[in-house]
Amino acid sequence: MREDLILSDKEAVKAHRSNERRIPGIIADIRSLLKGLVLVSNVLPVFTGFWLALYFTNASFAAHWEVFLLTIIGSTLVMAGALVLNNWYDADIEQERKNVRR
Repeated sequence: MREDLILSDKEAVKAHRSNERRIPGIIADIRSLLKGLVLVSNVLPVFTGFWLALYFTNASFAAHWEVFLLTIIGSTLVMAGALVLNNWYDADIEQERKNVRR
C-alpha cells in the first residue's frame, strides 16, 4: 500500500467533519434557490383553479384525487425549475450591479 494514501486519525476526523459541514450547506443552497414562499404562492392559484374546475363541473374530489396530486406535483416542479433558472440568471446581474455601485 502507498503510505501517502493512508489518512492519519486526525486527518480522517477532519475530513469527516468537513463532509458534515458540506451537507447542511448544500441543503441551504437548494433552499435559497427554490425560495419556498414564492413556490407556495405560485402553487396556490393551481390549487384554486383545480378546486374551481371541480366546483363548476359538479365533480367530486375523491374521483379526481390522483389528477390533483399529479397536477400539484407537476406544477411545483415546473415552478421550482423556473425559480432556479431565474436565480441563476439574476446572480450575474446582481454581480454587475455591485461592480457598478463601487
